[in-house]
Amino acid sequence: MEISKPPDVFNTAENNNKSENKSLPLVGKGTSLFSATQEFKLPGISSKAIRILDSNILLVFMLIVTFYALFSDDIRVSQFSKADDDGFFALSCCALSFFSIEMIMSFIFKPDYRWSFYFWLDLIATLSIIPDIDWAWNPIVGIGSSSSSSSNVNQIQNAGKSSRAGARAARVIRIVRLVRLMRIAKLYKHAKRAVKTDSVEQVANDDTVNIPKESRVGRKLSDIITKRVIILVMVVLILIPLFDLDFYKTQAYSWDYGLEAVDDYYDTFPYEDTVRVYYRDYFKDSSRPLVYTAYIYPEFPNGIEWSSDSVDINSLREIEKYYAHTNNSIAVYDIRIDSRLEAQLNACKTIFVCIVLVAAAIFFTNDANKFAIIPIEKMINKVKAIASNPLKIAEEKVVDIYDVIEEESKSRWKKFCKGCKKSSKEGPTEYETKVLENTFVKIGVLLALGFGEAGASIISSNVKSGGDVDPLIKGKKIAAVFGFCDIRNFTDATEELQEGVMLFVNELARIVHSTVDHFCGAANKNIGDAFLVVWKFDDEEVQEFADPIIFNQDSKQVGYLGDLALMSFLKIMVKINKDPIVLKYRSNAKLVKRMPGYQVKFGFGLHLGWAIEGAIGSNFKIDASYLSHHVNMSSNLEGLTKNYGIPILLTDRVYNVLSQLGKRYCRHVDTISLKGGRDVYKLFTSDVDFSGIMPGKYKDNSKERTKNKRRALKFRLDQGVLESSEAFGESKEIALIKKPFTDEFFEAHATAMKEYLDGNWKEALGLFKNVLKYRENDGPSNSIIAYMEENNFNAPQDWKGIRPLY
Repeated sequence: MEISKPPDVFNTAENNNKSENKSLPLVGKGTSLFSATQEFKLPGISSKAIRILDSNILLVFMLIVTFYALFSDDIRVSQFSKADDDGFFALSCCALSFFSIEMIMSFIFKPDYRWSFYFWLDLIATLSIIPDIDWAWNPIVGIGSSSSSSSNVNQIQNAGKSSRAGARAARVIRIVRLVRLMRIAKLYKHAKRAVKTDSVEQVANDDTVNIPKESRVGRKLSDIITKRVIILVMVVLILIPLFDLDFYKTQAYSWDYGLEAVDDYYDTFPYEDTVRVYYRDYFKDSSRPLVYTAYIYPEFPNGIEWSSDSVDINSLREIEKYYAHTNNSIAVYDIRIDSRLEAQLNACKTIFVCIVLVAAAIFFTNDANKFAIIPIEKMINKVKAIASNPLKIAEEKVVDIYDVIEEESKSRWKKFCKGCKKSSKEGPTEYETKVLENTFVKIGVLLALGFGEAGASIISSNVKSGGDVDPLIKGKKIAAVFGFCDIRNFTDATEELQEGVMLFVNELARIVHSTVDHFCGAANKNIGDAFLVVWKFDDEEVQEFADPIIFNQDSKQVGYLGDLALMSFLKIMVKINKDPIVLKYRSNAKLVKRMPGYQVKFGFGLHLGWAIEGAIGSNFKIDASYLSHHVNMSSNLEGLTKNYGIPILLTDRVYNVLSQLGKRYCRHVDTISLKGGRDVYKLFTSDVDFSGIMPGKYKDNSKERTKNKRRALKFRLDQGVLESSEAFGESKEIALIKKPFTDEFFEAHATAMKEYLDGNWKEALGLFKNVLKYRENDGPSNSIIAYMEENNFNAPQDWKGIRPLY
């Protein structure tokens, strides 16, 4: 499916520039590097660099480096000795280099990244790697290496200073370790891209769903929420330790009190070594053993030192030592058990912060997505659907990627909570955004209904354009079968029904429009008592807009649109003689009093030709319709049905595209000329007899079901699975209204028509009277007899088998 991807929890400004193709400039005189990058392009370099930065290979690699940066120092302290530190420091230098290179490349080739929030976040996170490299960090905070040499009297003299430096360094490292967690933001960016790609690929597997492009407002809001979450969590993590007493003052332990006791004892017994030995022996075998002591007194100017035989003080890291000191003494303890526990807790803290940030980003953006972003993007998709195909919004429910994602999310949540009972039930609530979304759909439906198929291009062009509304766009030439339907005795019905005439017309319009739509046509105009309907041919079906239309040899629609047009009109006639809602007007007292034996009747005209499709009117009022004498011809045919005493007439242009069965259902009733003989048409009718039609039950077919039937019919016809002639044969109702017309009747009429067209009118008179023996009220036969009678049954000398009308 255009997987749109779903709104992203971890949306970053950096990743919004995948399509940017801005290249690195040459730096000239008076031009800074950063400003120059926006002024000159090196062909290919920028696009290649962006492809590298956004590649999956680099994504996976930087994910690995990021995980290393987050957990390497804690793993080093908790699992490895000081001898292994140099290897970790070297890897940390590599990680620092990788992050720096990535940041510099993004800065150069992604303009939106420069000086952005994520640039500063990356900068701080990258610099926070430096405390993990003792080669660089120890000189900065003033921490040196310890020595157990007996000549190191200066160390004893500066013991207090060294101890204070160590305590100060520990407090600084504590804060820096929190800042180090900002590297998680880099993990967010990479995880965000991975999650987005995975979501899009999953939804893309469904071909029925289009993946929309994320809206700018959704991208911006998601980005802002993510920034706020990162800042909030980091500020809390960094500021909370500032309110602890340990940050400002190092707490004293028993080691410190014991060393002070040793000094106090010396004041009383300066040459007695018992207490010093006891102090040393008491702590040297504990879980945090004493590894080094040094004393300097006036009586011992060179100092007294002791080092543990089991632990080398130089094998301990500074964070693995605890310095207890007085003015004259110093003791160093091995606190590796504490430093390792602290490292493990730091790793757990990192994981916890990741979880907190993810959870906070999800929960903070969930409501924004639910109540703002997704509804807005749904509305955008609805508008785009109207712009691309205005009729689609009225024909079917548009499949939305966000609906699919929401359903999948609910499904996963239900599976997760399977067996759990909800504590409360959420009542149906319709928010303003949902109302607005539904309003867009309703407006689209009303536009499609108001403008129809002819106005689809007007709606589409104006919705797509960002300027003023311009309904008067250029027309388009199309080929179509035009049908005209007229309600008989409408003036009388209007006078009798008064206000009820609107309901009367709409009930008939329901039958006309639904039937035409089912047979792949489209209603165009409602003109009071008449309806203009159209069956359009696709542009690729037409080879030349001549008269008659010249179609391509491989045209599929020529094989069935004519049949569908004729069939729809026959079906309409059946329905108005069967539908119980229409039949009730036969018993309407007012109508029967004015017109005894009243029945609802239609006149139909069918013609095939070209027309100009477009808007007619002004900026005050427009109608989307078709302009052409071919359109008028369908109206003229409907008028001629009254002269011939039949309900339907069609020209040879339509007859020629009918299937063989469709042609069998038609008979030639006359050949006429219009416009002084320039336009000659053969007229055909399709005979109907409704005496066998029984009243039926009302069927309320939903619009969705009708559309599904239409799509299924058109698909079967396009694929060649169904022939239009088969559709004729499948209809029992059409077979029923055709049953009274025998082959003898058609043969008799055909023989009479031949004599009439050949100019043998006296012979034709007898033959037409023979036709009337089969159907005494046959309208076409009576019409031709009346026309021949006007000429005393003698054909004019210039007779060419064409009856001039006007």
